[in-house]
Amino acid sequence: MLPDIESPYYWVRNLVSMLVWLLCLAAALFGILWVAQHIGGEVLPLDGRRAATIEAARSAAMAGDHRMAIEHFSQAISGDDSKSDLWIGRANSRLAVGDAQGALDDAAAAVARGVPENEVLLMRAKAYQMLRKPGQAIAELDRIIAGDPGTSAARRVRASLYAEGGAFDKALADLDSIIAVDPDDPSAHLLRAEIGLRAGDWQAAASSFIKLTRISDNEPKPWVGLGVALLGSGGDTEALAAFEKALKIQAAGPYVRVAALLGQAIALRRLGRHDEAINAWNVYAAISRAQVAPALPAVNVDAKFLQRVYFDVASRSARDDGFVPTSREAAPEVAPDP
Repeated sequence: MLPDIESPYYWVRNLVSMLVWLLCLAAALFGILWVAQHIGGEVLPLDGRRAATIEAARSAAMAGDHRMAIEHFSQAISGDDSKSDLWIGRANSRLAVGDAQGALDDAAAAVARGVPENEVLLMRAKAYQMLRKPGQAIAELDRIIAGDPGTSAARRVRASLYAEGGAFDKALADLDSIIAVDPDDPSAHLLRAEIGLRAGDWQAAASSFIKLTRISDNEPKPWVGLGVALLGSGGDTEALAAFEKALKIQAAGPYVRVAALLGQAIALRRLGRHDEAINAWNVYAAISRAQVAPALPAVNVDAKFLQRVYFDVASRSARDDGFVPTSREAAPEVAPDP
């Protein structure tokens, strides 16, 4: 007997059956999802989620996103703080973002979890350097070098600390040791050159900058340093060429470009090319936030001024927009070159 499809009971009965079937299906799907969530939430945190967090931390650190790396390392450590490599990873990232004290704390935690102390000495030295504790930093570096006299990394940091403290002879001794192992070490030659500038030893500075430009021809700042050293030693024509080389390099940031324009104006003035010197000065004045003097004729090119071109103008960080900011020192009372 065929069902009476016109009967309202037929449609009610089928609708109820369909609803029951859908509810059963939904319950089955819910059960499957619950089991999957149970497996993913209770079985995989150590093997899955935590591994993914650690991998994310390491990837972020390698990409230079150290703040993200710190966040991921912290999540991994909160789940299991027994792994020393996580403390080391977070310490390195904290050091990279300038959190020196945090790096020291994490290094101590890593040592407490079995990391040999000699593996964190360099990190601690760099942290103490950031905290402006050169004595403690050098003490850590001394321990590294005593155990491994051939280490370049520790000698490089110690040389920079000695240079900052005015102990140029000690700094140069460390740099000589580095260069003896690697004659083309750019950071060693750069620090030697900067020591020459600070000491007013223009010939030594020029020699080191020349070596540096041969090693890395397309780095603009060493060309500015070379120009400054050559101005100090009286090589005005060669200085002009060095400043112009810096200006031609596309990678030159605006702060380096400002310093090169200033040096170019000084070199042109000394060479008697006054119209060109004024043009260079005008360009410099147009893009610098604070000029070193009110006008080109008022610039007195002495040792202090030359050091200022390199260390105060060319060495400004990118956060200063690359333009010459107000100097920490007031513009000196200056007079034209004789």
